Amino acid sequence: MASSSAQNLTRIPIPPADNISAIRFSPDENSSAFAVASWDSKAYIYRADQGTMQTKFTCPFPTTDCCWLDSTKVVFTSLDARITVMDARTSQIVAQLDRAHDNGIRAVSRVDHGTIITGSWDRKVKQFDIRSMKNTATAPVSAKVFCQDITPEVPAPSAYNGSSSSSSSRKLVVGGHDKKIHVFELRGGSIAKIKEEDSALKYQLRAIACMPDGLGYVQGSVEGRASWDYFEPDMIQKKFAFKCHREQTENGMEHIFPVHDIAFHPKWHTFATVGGDGTLCMWDGQAKKRIWKTSKFDDEISALSFSANGQYLAMGVSSTQSVDGPKEIWIKQLADHEVVPRSHQLQNPAQRR
Repeated sequence: MASSSAQNLTRIPIPPADNISAIRFSPDENSSAFAVASWDSKAYIYRADQGTMQTKFTCPFPTTDCCWLDSTKVVFTSLDARITVMDARTSQIVAQLDRAHDNGIRAVSRVDHGTIITGSWDRKVKQFDIRSMKNTATAPVSAKVFCQDITPEVPAPSAYNGSSSSSSSRKLVVGGHDKKIHVFELRGGSIAKIKEEDSALKYQLRAIACMPDGLGYVQGSVEGRASWDYFEPDMIQKKFAFKCHREQTENGMEHIFPVHDIAFHPKWHTFATVGGDGTLCMWDGQAKKRIWKTSKFDDEISALSFSANGQYLAMGVSSTQSVDGPKEIWIKQLADHEVVPRSHQLQNPAQRR
């Protein structure tokens, strides 16, 4: 592996034994702990500052996604539609619910410290109270859920212009196998669909991440393309799509790879994409510019996450097509010049490389 931004890279010595489904950092700004879901039917907790595995536990089936409820409790979902809540300090199972859906759970998102929303291949999204492990709301989706995200509890003022969402309710954004975007409003414990529209991307969706300011989201597809989208119709002129994770061959052909994951930097609101070409790209969405791109890792990058304080980036290297190939977790300690928006660099020359 080599990188054009290779400083401060550490490889975790004990990675999962199979493909990496998801990586999620703790919401605690003083913690470098992160959770990893994997197809080896295990759930892991690592420490970025130490570059070590903290704990793990075994599940009956592959784990598909994860999210943190608070600084100690992590929710893992699995292929058998099971929801498991683990104490990250002790690796003890705090709560568990079997058959939460009629098919495997693809995605899980935190609503608050006691509530989650899961999206499944059974074409439903469900809300659960983790304290009682009860299903408190359900909404149908006209397609299998392939990816989802929720707007922040408290929308952060934009790092670009200070604006943020004024909505009193949060939104759940779902990407389905029908290549549509399904937007739900979360209000008073209910899940109400407010919009269903064709994706700005023509091919199957793989990843969605909501903007920290709550105004929109970025989506990525299997066709090496992503789009920057807003919820409100009056901002449609600011939407755009762009190519990414593609390679030019010597004979002039173009190899196109899927976008596997998307994540926003918590402080600067720039965002990263990772893909099947084995690279990570850092983007300034407002400037419509790529900030930097790594050289190729030894296989696809299937997942990524930023730490809550923005100091660390974790990447999972594993094939999404085969059980063969390397299984690696890389940690990068970030410098400000690698994540600040282009506009901020122009205003503050000291932030440049």
